[in-house]
Amino acid sequence: MIDETFGQPVCDGLFGPMNVYAMSDGLPAWANLMLAVMEEIDTAFAREQKATNPRLQKYLGKYKGKK
Repeated sequence: MIDETFGQPVCDGLFGPMNVYAMSDGLPAWANLMLAVMEEIDTAFAREQKATNPRLQKYLGKYKGKK
């Protein structure tokens, strides 16, 4: 299912012969992978939002009140 989620084979390269249900930090390896991906997405989203907000505010200020 992880390979299908990413649209390409990633499990063999990431996990090799390891069982993806092997426990690590109280969670299966596959869950740790997905949590790491979600954390990276959150970080990237926050970075993009931080870069975009000043540009949006510039245009909102410029056109605010104009109809």
